[in-house]
Amino acid sequence: MKYLLYSFLIILTISCTDRGNNTDLVVSGTVKSPSSGLILLEKLTPDGYEKVASTKLNGDNFFSFTVPKGKAEIYRINFFGAQKNNIVLDSQDISIEADGNQAMGRFVATGSHEVEALSHAYVTVTNRKLKENLFKQKFVNLNNRGDTVELRALKKEFTEEENKFH
Repeated sequence: MKYLLYSFLIILTISCTDRGNNTDLVVSGTVKSPSSGLILLEKLTPDGYEKVASTKLNGDNFFSFTVPKGKAEIYRINFFGAQKNNIVLDSQDISIEADGNQAMGRFVATGSHEVEALSHAYVTVTNRKLKENLFKQKFVNLNNRGDTVELRALKKEFTEEENKFH
């Protein structure tokens, strides 16, 4: 309930704020399990990522960046050096929810079609990696036990899962 009220106040504040000629966009969000340190907004350049802005969380684990609007470009949000996620910034405000303390932690971004597509791809890849690790653990356990029947069943299950992805 606290987060719902806080989110409503943020939306109300943003919608009532006069942003002049609308030359800025806002990237904001919450971090579920924060570490100490800074959250960095980094722009992808031909030479790698370049820091554009930095901020700290407030007492409610909320952060916000204001960036000039422009053509669609790839940025990365670096949560305390622990979790790094790419987003596309173009002309719409972006809202983010992140774990913030582990490389494969939860990350959901909404606000524009591009950022939602990238966020969906991130979730898909993360889930695939988790399934792959689970298959590896099962394989090692079954192989160590010498259970050939279960190994064949696992191979079939793995093949079916692979076929879904391709």
